Amino acid sequence: MWDNRRVDPRQAIVIVRGHSRHGREAYETVPSLLRARGVEVLETRLVEERDQVCKAVRRAIKQKVRLIVVCGGDGTQTSVVPFLPIAGTPWASYRGTGNSFALGLGIDSFESAADAIAYGHERRVDLGVANGTYFANFLTVGLPAQVAAETPRELKSAIGPAAYAVAAVVPLLTHRPFRVDIRWKRHRVRARTHQVIAANGRFYGHQALSPEATVTDGKMTVFVRNRASKLDMIQTYLALVRGEQQSLSDVSLWSTSKALEIRTKPKVAVSIDGCDFGTTPIRLRVAGHALRVMTPGNVVDKTP
Repeated sequence: MWDNRRVDPRQAIVIVRGHSRHGREAYETVPSLLRARGVEVLETRLVEERDQVCKAVRRAIKQKVRLIVVCGGDGTQTSVVPFLPIAGTPWASYRGTGNSFALGLGIDSFESAADAIAYGHERRVDLGVANGTYFANFLTVGLPAQVAAETPRELKSAIGPAAYAVAAVVPLLTHRPFRVDIRWKRHRVRARTHQVIAANGRFYGHQALSPEATVTDGKMTVFVRNRASKLDMIQTYLALVRGEQQSLSDVSLWSTSKALEIRTKPKVAVSIDGCDFGTTPIRLRVAGHALRVMTPGNVVDKTP
């Protein structure tokens, strides 16, 4: 059981989601890596579902744990971040299928996550807010939201990010285009398309949506292509997988600190960090420096 004492910053609770791709490995590896670096691990908890992760995080916050380590995918991160800005609790995260949020923090392995916790810096990073709900990394509209919803968890566990490519085969053949109207202060983008991506940070999957974006710039980066044929849809999807989206024609790619409104006709599926989030319309903004995280000492993107 966790006690009510106020713990030292070099003490941590580790919460692992077993259903994430590397969950079992994290449960066995992360505590030993932390102990080897001088961090006292008060408890390691293995849970299976996101609601159990959330319950464990809320309990740790209530008991004034000073550092929470959450091991799970982007969806797991997004499920717990709503509690952390209010609590002001520093945390570290790694790892699942996409790992976009961890990559944006400069964490790409169990070792770098342990280094960040033991030797790194506490920083404040941005969060996205969609219809009042916090999320860690990105929001998708249309095709990628459908692909995320239809990718089996077992397939992600077996083959990792390639699972999304396999699951995309049927949606790429059946998805219908839609009209989108995106508005923000004195600006407007309209298109007939198959997808919209909005990222709070640099990464969409393992690729940079915009090389200049960071998790501390206070901006949302948005991608939409005004092309709607089946061939254009496949071309766009493959370009995003390869990180070549800026070479496509008829692309709008921009970053803004202003609140956005995304409306579509007809209404289409929305996903945040790979998790179903209903349908459009969406009101979107950035909560600047809302989350305290531990990052590696060599990350050069500094916050004020």
